Amino acid sequence: MTRVLAKRKQCNLWKYNYGPLIKKKFNDSKKEGVDWKMIWNGENGIPCPHVCCAIWHIE
Repeated sequence: MTRVLAKRKQCNLWKYNYGPLIKKKFNDSKKEGVDWKMIWNGENGIPCPHVCCAIWHIE
């Protein structure tokens, strides 16, 4: 129980709703994706599930 309490206290110090390791992985992914090019897959193409999720999150 003391470990759970210690972890909870540590999590309360986070700036975001996720931990610093996840933030680092996310930042690394953003850096990797900077050079990617978006290619339209057709006039009525449906975006991949990741893009649909991102669009839904923004709305």
